[in-house]
Amino acid sequence: LKSINTVDSDGNLGWNTSLALDASSHPVISYDLKLAHCNDANCAGGDESIVMVDSAGTVGWDTSLALDAGGNPVISYWDVTNGDLKLAR
Repeated sequence: LKSINTVDSDGNLGWNTSLALDASSHPVISYDLKLAHCNDANCAGGDESIVMVDSAGTVGWDTSLALDAGGNPVISYWDVTNGDLKLAR
């Protein structure tokens, strides 16, 4: 390993993660139904883009992340509260 860096430390995080690399080989990570897009290959900048994808009920279990042809994240996940499989684009 080259480096280990903290991407997000806001609470008890890191469950149900999925990772893809963008066209510049920068990590895009879905976790706990947040989405982090790192601004460098090692996520070492400390100012990564982090957004909440869905927070209605108990959501975000068993996430899977892919990037579409345009480099946009597509995340599938389980909504435990409603028993639904969801897709976020």
